Amino acid sequence: MRQLYRLLFYLLGQIILAAGLTLSTKVHLGVSPILSTAYCASELTGCTIGDASLIVYIVCIVTEVILHFRLEIDWSDKKKIIISDLLQLPVSFLFTRLMDLLSHHIPDYSGLLLYRIPLLFLAILFVGTSAAMTLDMRLIANPADGIVPVIFDVSGLQLGLTKRHIFVTHKHADLL
Repeated sequence: MRQLYRLLFYLLGQIILAAGLTLSTKVHLGVSPILSTAYCASELTGCTIGDASLIVYIVCIVTEVILHFRLEIDWSDKKKIIISDLLQLPVSFLFTRLMDLLSHHIPDYSGLLLYRIPLLFLAILFVGTSAAMTLDMRLIANPADGIVPVIFDVSGLQLGLTKRHIFVTHKHADLL
């Protein structure tokens, strides 16, 4: 029952995240750093924000897998990590399709700033809330978040203690 609760809470977090990210693109007052590359690509190419995000996520996932092959750890542990990386593919596909669906139903707000600012705050609230919900469930990382600890693990560089703690316990909890 606890696993079902975690899964449902994670899925609700993903829905809220997709709504927050999509809403942030619709108010035209800026987007989160994770979404900025995909947003720029979608604006330049005319593809959907979901399609552009999926491409960015695939690049992140492929990079994670390549970098994890370089880790000098036991093969069975490496295999678990790589499977965890690859599980991001179907989640990313579904997540980006949800972003596109929401994008079709959430109208553009390019008019009065008076309406756009509260909507931007709502988008920020959605993104922050959903990040807390999904990270706390320690299931499958968003590829744009998941790549950060991989780069630091492979490079040996130090990452801030708080961020490292969140990512390491989220991504590799079973290895600690």
